[in-house]
Amino acid sequence: MRSAWSLVRIMQYKFLFTALLSLLPVAIAADPRYCQGKANLDPKDFTLKESADNAHLPVLSKHFKSKGKIASVTAVLQSANRALKKDSPPVGKGSPAESWAWNSGDDKTKEWVPQGITSSADALGKGTWNEHEAWIVSWYRDGDRVRLSFVDRKTHKYRHVMLVYPTADDDFKSITIHAGGIMWYGNVLYVVDTKNGIRAFDLDNIWEVEIADGVGKSKDGKSYSADGYRYVLPQIRWYKWTPGNDSPFRFSWISLDRSDSPDTLMVGEFVRDGEKFKNTDTPVPIRYVKYNLDASTRRLHTNNGIATASWAHCVNIPNVQGAVSYEEKFYISRSTGRAPKQGDLFVWEEGKTAVKHQGWFMAGNEDMSFNPVRKEYYTVTEYDGDRYILAYKFPQRPFETQRRTNCRFGKVCSVFLWGQCLASTASIKVEVKERLNRTFNSKAPVDCLQLLWDPRKLLKMHILVLGATGAIGRQFCDIALQEGHRLTLFVRNAGKVPEHIRLNAATKILEGTLELDSDLNEVAECGADIFVSLAGPSYGTSGTPLTNGYQLLIPKLASHKMSRVLILCTPSYRDQLDVETWKWRAGEWFMKIFSSGQYQEMVGVGKAVSSAEGIQWGLYRVGGLTNGPEAPVETTYLGSGADQTWISRASVARWVLNEATEGKWIGKTPYICNK
Repeated sequence: MRSAWSLVRIMQYKFLFTALLSLLPVAIAADPRYCQGKANLDPKDFTLKESADNAHLPVLSKHFKSKGKIASVTAVLQSANRALKKDSPPVGKGSPAESWAWNSGDDKTKEWVPQGITSSADALGKGTWNEHEAWIVSWYRDGDRVRLSFVDRKTHKYRHVMLVYPTADDDFKSITIHAGGIMWYGNVLYVVDTKNGIRAFDLDNIWEVEIADGVGKSKDGKSYSADGYRYVLPQIRWYKWTPGNDSPFRFSWISLDRSDSPDTLMVGEFVRDGEKFKNTDTPVPIRYVKYNLDASTRRLHTNNGIATASWAHCVNIPNVQGAVSYEEKFYISRSTGRAPKQGDLFVWEEGKTAVKHQGWFMAGNEDMSFNPVRKEYYTVTEYDGDRYILAYKFPQRPFETQRRTNCRFGKVCSVFLWGQCLASTASIKVEVKERLNRTFNSKAPVDCLQLLWDPRKLLKMHILVLGATGAIGRQFCDIALQEGHRLTLFVRNAGKVPEHIRLNAATKILEGTLELDSDLNEVAECGADIFVSLAGPSYGTSGTPLTNGYQLLIPKLASHKMSRVLILCTPSYRDQLDVETWKWRAGEWFMKIFSSGQYQEMVGVGKAVSSAEGIQWGLYRVGGLTNGPEAPVETTYLGSGADQTWISRASVARWVLNEATEGKWIGKTPYICNK
């Protein structure tokens, strides 16, 4: 919101600003695959082209078969030549059911780095492969090699296998990708290729080679080798990103969801916090995309060779190394750097705010895989010296809400303390007592013994906020969350909510507008105690969208038993207690002449709110806004002599939160300013 006193300067720059807009790069933002201003994406914009199967693979396979050199997954597991050791991760708030460290050489090497993980529960729904429970873990080496570790969960022994690409009927080469995520599905291993798509490897064709240096056919043409590894796994096909480099997608990780019907493969992007496209201010999008799988062929479902996504969504969580989904919930692994730092776990449902569990993993957490048979999820850690396979039980606190009794000592204690609580809060307004009563009856996680010391601990509010993405709104959310209140934010674009607010466990976000009845119904049903608006008129906006929106929304809030609304206004709207002075009269004339739209909007807001029925209303009016620090506030009326022109946004945020909790100005229209 702009004050009357800043409008002249705005108008001076308006023409120049408009001209400069035409120079901004808009091609990226206009791409329908990108996330600006939206969360749901059109799946049809995310397509992969299935290649023909590698023509050299059958010829090579025939050669190795004739030599008795084709091995099964079971044979590889049974030939394991290295062992994991049971160990505990050095840090992390999560409690893994199992934690296994690699042998000393693999744990400490700087040459190879583990990245992806999958299990036999991905391979087959029963969770085992020929009676073996197994993990497969991918490692990369400086972009020129990829190896897999086949781990037998019973013996905890493992063997490395190299990934290769057949280049001729009698030769193959190493794979030069990052292999950030892998997914085992039947006889196919899917591996993400960051810039290109998804590669598929044929687990029916694991070839045994000579243990020697070099990759591929030997110089004398009589044998094959793979840098000293005994087995190689060849690529049979891939699924390439078809839109091309003009709209890139980063294939950073991959996982399987068997709770979808049909099964789906999900891929997602690793994007650094604040990362933008080169030479632009456009944020690099962070997207998750699902593709349907054909369980009979173990391929992606295609139509004329094209696999079209079944779901696509923007998920604005940076630095994600892996994620799994199950029954429409998403569990997301974010790395935050080397130890002593720890990795974060996010739990997210579409349309809701992700819940962040900071420090859940030890440092270096990477890809994820879910086992619906064991009810476990897995990750690997990448940093040398601290490399583990970690298994966590699912669901595990804090995934599900953990309720505890209101009182440690049963109903007698609860009744006694409840009486003490009500008796000690005689000065609290009736509607706050009712909220306290709802909290008690809801069996929320409250320790009744604390009420003897401070009964107001239960008086934290659930606040519905409009205008949370503005300068005042962001500061209001910060202090409200710091003081323990819950927030539901009604915003047009959730991506504009600062990450630390958006990902706070006490924050819920509802996207929508004041124009759509369906959006307003959802907002009205949120169950908040009070509606607080920090939204002011937008310069240059036609009509009176705030006035119209409040006229629609407030009756809905009242019908859902919300007790109060507290809404921002300006001196354009006059109260009967105001005293006319030349200062405010001149400001009114200026607004009418140079910003009639803003003037009409604020007058309309004042009239709409003050005439609301069935709900307790409050209007607070502000004049010129500054970016100064929080300072003492004068709550007065125009023409009182104490009505200074300016107030800092931080001061507005603090005053509004205080008024929301105290209710001193219900049914009134004060003017607030710094003293």
